[in-house]
Amino acid sequence: AGAVGMSTYLALREDFPDAMSPHAKDLPVFLAHGTADMVLQYQYGVMSSELMTDKLGMTKVDFQTYQGMGHSACQEELQQLAKFIANVLN
Repeated sequence: AGAVGMSTYLALREDFPDAMSPHAKDLPVFLAHGTADMVLQYQYGVMSSELMTDKLGMTKVDFQTYQGMGHSACQEELQQLAKFIANVLN
């Protein structure tokens, strides 16, 4: 199992510490965000990644930054996502 978040943020973040099960700390997570996202600011993605690793103690969060990318996707992001999925499934 794994989780993916692209150009997004961790909603309801105050609820997560109490609602998280112990095994969720080792869940592989792929987060990706473009620095030019005008819909959801890049900083929201950074803060979500930091919250997951620092406050929630998640050990397998992979946060990827894409310079100049807006609220969109790019080839590099999709390639890294494909590698993440392949690693989770193996």
